[in-house]
This record gives sequence, structure tokens and C-alpha cells, in this order.
Amino acid sequence: GDAAPSTGGTFTSANGSALSNTGQILFSAAITGGSSATAIFAWKGGTIRKILAQGDTNPLGGTFGDDMTTRVMRQSADGTVFFFASNSLWQNTEANGTSVAVGIGSAAPAPVNGTFNGGQVLQAFSSSGDVVYQANVSGGTSASAIFRFRPGAGVEAVVRLNEAAPGLPNSFTSYGSFSVNSAGTVTFEGIQSGAI
Repeated sequence: GDAAPSTGGTFTSANGSALSNTGQILFSAAITGGSSATAIFAWKGGTIRKILAQGDTNPLGGTFGDDMTTRVMRQSADGTVFFFASNSLWQNTEANGTSVAVGIGSAAPAPVNGTFNGGQVLQAFSSSGDVVYQANVSGGTSASAIFRFRPGAGVEAVVRLNEAAPGLPNSFTSYGSFSVNSAGTVTFEGIQSGAI
């Protein structure tokens, strides 16, 4: 029943997601009586701020139609928030608000190339804000690949299907069990074609 900031409504339910080293709590909520049915919020020092609400204007065009209570979201140790919405990866800070990190239709990095075409699946996240995720690609060397976004460094390709396995005569047919440390180093298990 508390007021949901910047929506004109009140909280119906809320689900906490993460606590940062700065004391910020990230959560999503359902809202009644306002301009949005769902939204993502952050609480810090007794103040709640809206990060993004269903129906907000999308800088890439149109509005956000996503149910924000179902969004995959994480925050780094310093309180930078990352989430997937409208087939793009977004970041939010208290100082600068929400901005696109990797947008749908933007160029995928070499050697994958092509353009991002949605289908994001979070694979791993670090306390430094490294986001490791799978994404679909149009017009590239692979229809799907794993990427790492790092604040200040942008997006890089980690591995793609049928990529040659380093030091081996085979290529990756699948992969999984991703992890990433605070330095941004990504590790994973790969399945290769053929015999070693």
C-alpha cells in the first residue's frame, strides 16, 4: 500500500533481488492505480527510486512492454544495476539513470559480427559488473554466441558455436557452466566435436 515513486500508484507486492556494498537493495514490484503495472526499483538510505517501469519510453523506440517482475536483473558491488528488457541489456546508476548497454540491432563484435537480435540468457555475473550472456545474432558467423559486457569496456565475444577449440583440432558444439570473476575472466565447460 505504500506509494510507488514516479508511477502515481501504490505497491501491491515486491520481490527483493540483490544487496550492494553501498547498502542499495534492488527489487521489482507490482503496482495498482498508477501509470505502470510493474516496475524495477532501488532502495537506499530510506529512499526508493524508480529504475524502470512498464510503459516507460524506450530510448530505442516505442515503450517498454515487459512485465518488470519477470526481468532478469543484477547489481554490482558499487550499486550499478543491469537488467534485460525489450531484447536489450540496460544499465542504471543513481547518478546517471538508465541507459542502454547493448541494444537490439547494434553491431555484434568480431569474430561473430552481424547484429544483435534478442534472445538474451544470463550465464554469469561478477561483483565488478561483468555480464556474461547468450544472445542471438543476425547476419553473423554464428546465429548464437556468448558475450561479455563490462562497464567502460563495452561488449566482447567469448565463444560461439562451431568455433575452433584453442589448442585442439576440434570445435565447440555446445558449452555451459559459465562463471566470471571480478577481473572479468570467464571460464566455461565446452563440448567438442570429434575425438581429441
